[in-house]
Amino acid sequence: MFLYPAADRIVPNSRALARQLVDRFGISPRKVTVIPNPVDIEEIAAQGAEEADPGVGREALPVVAGMGRLSRQKGFDLLIRAAAEIRSPFRMVLMGEGPEEKSLRDLAARLGVSDRVRFTGFLRNPYASLARAEVFVLPSRYEGFPNGLVEAMALGLPCVATRCPTGPEEILTDGADGLLVPVEDPGALAAAIERLLGDPALRERLGRAARERVRAYDAPGIVRRFEALIEEVAS
Repeated sequence: MFLYPAADRIVPNSRALARQLVDRFGISPRKVTVIPNPVDIEEIAAQGAEEADPGVGREALPVVAGMGRLSRQKGFDLLIRAAAEIRSPFRMVLMGEGPEEKSLRDLAARLGVSDRVRFTGFLRNPYASLARAEVFVLPSRYEGFPNGLVEAMALGLPCVATRCPTGPEEILTDGADGLLVPVEDPGALAAAIERLLGDPALRERLGRAARERVRAYDAPGIVRRFEALIEEVAS
């Protein structure tokens, strides 16, 4: 942040982060250009078509997937609490590793849902497993730019995300290409997940819309935006 005043242009990856730069650090809006993170749609699709890791992606029950670092920020404890409220049959698969894994496993045991929640740890290719899920959930308490969300959208998954600062509300439009719920609300997460599990037509519609929406973040287009910005600043 000490270098911000000397920069010709600052590039946050969300509009909310841009507002923070202006409001908290007094950066001139003219010096701030929002460019989101890129997603390589073709590569994700190719990896999604590969064989899933052993034991993942072969569930007999519908899969609800979460993906990311197992940390408090990502809110997987909220997702496990939601799992205890869902009545529809499902299996929750949490892909990733991190410092909260033991406490999350303990929470699942205390809530009696250990048989519903699978922890995969590190996966060589998470997209192959993610592509076989029915629903993706981002239960974060806060974000910068949620890469996992746009990657799930690139695979055509119907997504549930929290209205956390920052990112998800700039990516998803509630009811159009995903579902948004309040932060810190396991009941709302459970209701949104159960709604999707019980409505194949809604899953299909939101997944199709998500795949279309995520084209805005395709890598070639984002690279062109950076190139244009560099040319503008250099001139």
